Amino acid sequence: MIAMLNDETMNSTQNPQLPQQYGYRMRAEWERQESLWLAWPAKQDLWTEQLPGAQKAVLETAKAAHDGGLRVEFVVETPEDIEVVKTQLQAFKVDAHFHPIPFGDIWLRDIGPIFVSKDSGHLATVCFQFNGWGGKYNLAGDQAVAMEIAKTRGFPIFEAPFILEGGAIEVDGEGNALTTEQCLLNANRNKNLDRKANEKLLSDYLGIENVIWLGKGLHHDHTDGHIDNIARFVSPGVIVCMESLLKNDPQRDILADILKRLKKAKDAHGKKFEIFTVPSPGLIKGAEGDTMPASYLNFVILNDVVAFPSFKANMDEQVYYRLENLFPSKKILAIDCRDLLSGGGTLHCMSKNQPQA
Repeated sequence: MIAMLNDETMNSTQNPQLPQQYGYRMRAEWERQESLWLAWPAKQDLWTEQLPGAQKAVLETAKAAHDGGLRVEFVVETPEDIEVVKTQLQAFKVDAHFHPIPFGDIWLRDIGPIFVSKDSGHLATVCFQFNGWGGKYNLAGDQAVAMEIAKTRGFPIFEAPFILEGGAIEVDGEGNALTTEQCLLNANRNKNLDRKANEKLLSDYLGIENVIWLGKGLHHDHTDGHIDNIARFVSPGVIVCMESLLKNDPQRDILADILKRLKKAKDAHGKKFEIFTVPSPGLIKGAEGDTMPASYLNFVILNDVVAFPSFKANMDEQVYYRLENLFPSKKILAIDCRDLLSGGGTLHCMSKNQPQA
């Protein structure tokens, strides 16, 4: 079953090819998973001297998934890369499945498909359009990755006729979603879609009933405010965001506004959420002295592990203990993401969780 939609059908509530009408929904990340999808960073011109560190972060994430019983699915560009990655994974005692698919860069959260499922467990994929984060980074291959991943595993495909990156939405699997006005209402994505039109499409394609709109994302974030850097669901009715504890934090005003909005937010049944915070890492600079959009919230939730980005900053330890409290049944793992962040994102951005069928 491949649902191919066009401009004439995208706004039709009667179209039988919409995932929501088949009973599909986007699951919460803490629901049981089968696989974690990763892509191998190999382009020296993109990563320069940060390439080895970025590769190490990817390998450590693969190990966390593998040790927790997940299949590790690696997207690689060439057969030669397969042999390179296999050799690297041997040192980590990790087995993986490899998929030669051309791609621009490793950010599978945004360029990969979004998995949806029925209550029966049947999986499908929604393949959204992608335009390089509003035309900033148009890299060859990125636009086709979602469809290629879906075809590789033989998943049913719903092709959505609008632009959406996976990092732009956060769901709890119960009909609620978090997003930002800065990203979804940005004219560089879907210039003809207003708030109501976005909410309708998120309902049609991902089964979302209630959208909580935050304002802006982090300063210096080229994604125009992806939600997975600023607010995450961690369990039903519970959201975590960041708070500024350091005077030189460039995100202080942004984070204060996020917390204010979340305290007023209500779920699909009119109930307020329970809000927790972790510290912001504060000012994190790149190799050239530029301010980076560093966030501890770019963690990835796996079956038995939560892996969070470490910046070797003063707040790393506090974040570790707060995540232990938020995820009492999971192991908390810190992965050094200083080099990975040079590419624009960290652990959540580069990975794609596949629910258990």
